[in-house]
Amino acid sequence: MSTTTAATKTPDPSLDLDQYMQNLSSKKDSTASTTKAKSGTLGKDDFMTLLVTQLRYQDPLNPQDNSQMASQMAQFSSLESMQNVQKAVEALGTTFTNMGDKQAESAAAVTSSSATSMIGKSVRFKQENVSRPDIGGDAKLSIHADSGSVLLISDADGNPVRTILLGGTNDDGTDILNSLGDGTVSWDGKDDTGKYAKSGSYTIAVKDPATLDDTGYAFQDSTINSVTFDGQGPMLQTGTQSFRMKDLVEVHAAKTSVDGTTTTPTTTTTATETGASTAAALAMVGHTARFRDASAELATSTTTGKREATWTFSAQEGAVGQILDSDGNVVMSFAVDGKDSTGTKIMDPDTATGSYTWNGKDADENTKSTGAYFLRIVDPTGQKTAGTAFLERKIDSLAFDTSGNPKLVTGNIVWSFSDLFTIN
Repeated sequence: MSTTTAATKTPDPSLDLDQYMQNLSSKKDSTASTTKAKSGTLGKDDFMTLLVTQLRYQDPLNPQDNSQMASQMAQFSSLESMQNVQKAVEALGTTFTNMGDKQAESAAAVTSSSATSMIGKSVRFKQENVSRPDIGGDAKLSIHADSGSVLLISDADGNPVRTILLGGTNDDGTDILNSLGDGTVSWDGKDDTGKYAKSGSYTIAVKDPATLDDTGYAFQDSTINSVTFDGQGPMLQTGTQSFRMKDLVEVHAAKTSVDGTTTTPTTTTTATETGASTAAALAMVGHTARFRDASAELATSTTTGKREATWTFSAQEGAVGQILDSDGNVVMSFAVDGKDSTGTKIMDPDTATGSYTWNGKDADENTKSTGAYFLRIVDPTGQKTAGTAFLERKIDSLAFDTSGNPKLVTGNIVWSFSDLFTIN
């Protein structure tokens, strides 16, 4: 009796795509599987492996359909293109990130360089906080404000504590603000009800009482002694206080008061900076330049024999010229589009420059005393600068201060670079 051995069924070597993907994902000891498990995506190499496997195990009597093959090849091409685009986008993102880092580094370097160049300069810092003074004492605040503004002193929660009108007078009867909008106020530490506020720090702001828009600021005038750096950038040091660059309101190479006196602060300058300044100054000798100068002397003219003062200026159309005495009081105003006391047209609209000769009389025709007066060009509201008074002179030679810094000489006048308005 013969024994018949049952035939073992040979599995169909033809695998569909889904079955292969399941088998592929079940290989836990494969490095490639580990990589896919980390990424969670099927790469183009895996796709090609699938395609080759299908071709290898296809039924010779029933080969892969041409249309299906073409579809899969198209999918492979699309996949490769998408991955190439992804790589390009990632590379572009890296480039932009690097550019941003470089720009940030460059901006930080410029800021640091600007800060160190201010050592020795007279500056004005915006002041936003004040401590309540001791009982019986006062806190003095320097203010720059538009006419009709108020000074608001608020607590840490933003609640108003004290409101001080800036259009009034001080205890001695003098105006709080002069014609330039600068002044000083005192806070005795009391709130609007007359009671002493709690000890601590308070915020200060200059506002329009109707709209609460900012119309000025409190400030401190100081000289920068040194610069330090922390994680946020440079700190400008003025003795016992520190300020950020953002707190700067004004910077002066030489601070000039309204009476014309000039104080030049001590400046720390490197030999390289001095050499560069000297080279630039030498190149200017022989050229004609305009220097900012608002002062003029009211005196008897050797030409006309009359008491007069003359200014030249550059101004916007429709601007107003204000003549100030040494105390900052406006004694006379004129429209730059009009004529002076001699009947001469004041400004040439084509060049936006002009000349004004003042006969020494105020708006009420009172004769003013001889001496120095100052010209300020403002817009019709009187609140914004709208021009610059200047003297046009030929640069004859150079002079040097005790630190070796070059100065520009025109006749018997010595100028700093900061005085330059234009040069031809």
